[in-house]
Formats: sequence, C-alpha cells, structure tokens
Amino acid sequence: MRSARVSIAQAASKLVHDSPALTFCSRLKHKWNEMQVGRQGSYSIERLESLDHYCRTTSRVRVILVCVLTPLPAFTVAVLLECLPLQHPSEGWAANWVFWIRWTLTLLAISFIGVSQLLTYVPGLDFTLFIRWIVFLGSTSVFVGTCILAAVVKGFPVPFMLQLGSIVMGLYIAAMVRLVFSRKEFWRDSPYRLIFRGSTGFSSRL
Repeated sequence: MRSARVSIAQAASKLVHDSPALTFCSRLKHKWNEMQVGRQGSYSIERLESLDHYCRTTSRVRVILVCVLTPLPAFTVAVLLECLPLQHPSEGWAANWVFWIRWTLTLLAISFIGVSQLLTYVPGLDFTLFIRWIVFLGSTSVFVGTCILAAVVKGFPVPFMLQLGSIVMGLYIAAMVRLVFSRKEFWRDSPYRLIFRGSTGFSSRL
C-alpha cells in the first residue's frame, strides 16, 4: 500500500515537472541567467581562488579607498549634468534643448563604459579605441534621434524613456558591434562566438 502511494506521488511529481508551463518557465529562467553579464553562467574555482587571494593579501586601507574612490567619477559626472538648467516640460521638446544635451552626455558615458567591457569579456578581440568610439557614438546618436522622434510624435516628456529605452539602446549597440566587425568574428567556428554568447548574450544572435 505504501509503495503504491509512493509510486503515485512520484508520477504526480513527474507530471508537474514535465508540464508545458513549468518547462517554459525553466527554459526562460535558464536563458535569462545566460544573458547576465556578471554571472557568466557560474562561479569558477579560479574566481573563488582570486577572491580568496585578494582577501588575504589586500590591506583594509586599500579596500576602503577602492570602495570610496571608485564611484567618484560617476558621481562627479552626475553632479555636473545636474548643474545644467532645464526648462519646464510644458514648453515642449524644442525648448528643452538643454535636456537633450544632458541626455546625450549621459548616454555617451554609459554606452562608452558598457562597450569598453567587451575588452574584458572577449579577450583577444581587436576592439581598438577608434572602433569603440564608432560604436558608442553611432549607437548614442541613433538612440537620441529615436527619443526626439518619440517626443515629437507622442509628446514631451516621453514616459519611461530610460527604462524602456535601455532595451532599444542595447539593440543599437549590438547592431553597431555587428557592423564594425567582419562576419568571421561571428561565424560558428569563430573562437569569439562562444565568448560572445557567454558574456553578452545578444552578440551571438546577430
């Protein structure tokens, strides 16, 4: 009797785990984890050993200085951008030309830092400073133009421009990365393709 109950419970559990909804959610979660740049899919032994070595050999003063000084460049840029005066939103997108300058400078800073991370995540890639300038200037220019077009069509200010715009900006950056490199970097036998898939996620699908 007990074995029959166990068999029924196992069968019910298998049906639950094999259900289409749960399978879809599991695949969606797996794909989402693959796209996380910081996770890289897992934490390797080498990274744990590097962290342990850093904890054992680095002084507290250095750690405190790193924690305090690292945000200063971003904080300084943010404060300087806030110093630029803005007009009232009711005056429209054209009268708020200073806002578009602030928006462009913000996106230039964010996109340049984000694009430069490919140097770390894709070792050996010939990603020179000139190419990086082309990528982040091109993607930022097109995205700002898209935002201005949305302000003209839908009205100013555009709601959720930063939250929803980050998706569009990511697509523009991916397109620019695909344009500046030759097709061989994205071939199936390319040594960079697997690294692109593990580090950024979007580049492998271009």
